[in-house]
Amino acid sequence: MPINKINFLYSHIRCIKLSEFKPLRKLLCVSAFMLLVSGFSFSQNAESLTNSSIIRLVKAKLSDDIILDMINSSKVNFQLSPDSIKILVKENVSSVVLEAMKTAYAKQSSSLSAANPKPEITDTAKTSGNKDQINAVVKEKDTTLIKKEPVLQPITVQPKDTLKKQEILQQPHNTDLPKEKHNPETANINPYINQSFTIVTLSYVNPLRDLIVFCYEQCLSMTSYIGGWDIRIRKSLENEKNLMDSMNMIGKELINKKNADTRAFDNEISALKNKLSDYRNKHELLKTIIRTDGKILTKEIAVKKKEADQLISSKFSEISDKVKNSDPSPYPVEPAATFTVPKPKTGDHFVNHVAPLTVIPAFFLNEITSLQEKIVTWNGTVMEVIRQDSILRDQLQSPEKELSQYLSSPKEKQKENKKGISALKKQCDNLNKERKHLAKQMVADSKKLSDSLKVLKTEIQTLVDERFIDAIENIDASYQDKF
Repeated sequence: MPINKINFLYSHIRCIKLSEFKPLRKLLCVSAFMLLVSGFSFSQNAESLTNSSIIRLVKAKLSDDIILDMINSSKVNFQLSPDSIKILVKENVSSVVLEAMKTAYAKQSSSLSAANPKPEITDTAKTSGNKDQINAVVKEKDTTLIKKEPVLQPITVQPKDTLKKQEILQQPHNTDLPKEKHNPETANINPYINQSFTIVTLSYVNPLRDLIVFCYEQCLSMTSYIGGWDIRIRKSLENEKNLMDSMNMIGKELINKKNADTRAFDNEISALKNKLSDYRNKHELLKTIIRTDGKILTKEIAVKKKEADQLISSKFSEISDKVKNSDPSPYPVEPAATFTVPKPKTGDHFVNHVAPLTVIPAFFLNEITSLQEKIVTWNGTVMEVIRQDSILRDQLQSPEKELSQYLSSPKEKQKENKKGISALKKQCDNLNKERKHLAKQMVADSKKLSDSLKVLKTEIQTLVDERFIDAIENIDASYQDKF
């Protein structure tokens, strides 16, 4: 279904009256489809309908009219071989839907043959780590279908010689620094995925989007910090290498001159000895500076460890309170909140003296995946309550209408139908009680989610603390081994 149709439906949902319930049922069916499509991925892109998606819609008991509307207004990637059609028929796909599938596929195929378009993923914001840009993206609200998005891949730190050449992270980089194309003392961090991803949240689940942004910002911030130290360390290592090369060259020249004859060392040899001594002093001074840098780095990391702990505590407590105080209700149905995290780029190669710190952005990136899964699970809980409430409202429509007709009739007629009116009132009261129970259940569910975020906060604080300590230990060891 086109996005503008969904937007139209959602923007008018609060204005729908009981007498207009049939369009509302169609809307709720589309909303249910939103959750269904979140459970599987389309073969070409997130907008395409496939055989599997049609079968799922049929199993969800959506009417042929709704399925036909989705087919006619969506990109399709159907398999219509004789065997595929047999499977569709076996899964109770009607002949009307099958014909619509064939027509839509043929129409799209001819269009693609003529135009040969290439599917593209549109970035809603450039990756820069700028908090304002990210917040601007988050503030954008849409009511598009829930899509199955690519799962984030965890960071891996591997020897550089096992990796192919990768795109360099766009950050200030000194062109005079060594490229270290075959340097074994570098490690690779790939803290990003190759696609942006869209997240849809419902009702009291909406505040969790801020946790996604929080983890994304922490990932970018730590990666930028690592990149700054990587540049600083590379400069020191290059200077140390140049001094070592100079000392080796002068050392060889001295040996050759000393071994040339039996005469006393001349002024040229003395000058070379003084020059070598000067380089050695510079080398020792540089090693002292590098060791000092290592101590500064570990002290800064210890400070960042405390800052991260405080930020995690503050953000997760804030979101937990927002969820708890959201006062959700199954009706009227709130529009779904949609936001997109910008498309990141591939990471750079970091020297081993700072590479242990990559476990921090790796953790926050992986936590985004966990939060995505949590959002999908709780979206399902919200939609189930909304579905049950819509059934009850559907059941209420007829007795309320009949009761209204009785109550608008003359008093004499009301007396004649006293028992009928009493039965209708009782029926309506019972259905309304069930609806109130669902509303209370939704509030209770929001408190459960709030409590789970408090537990998650403590777990994340412990895990991040563990990784900071591990990074400090390994960075200390790398400096001790080298210098």
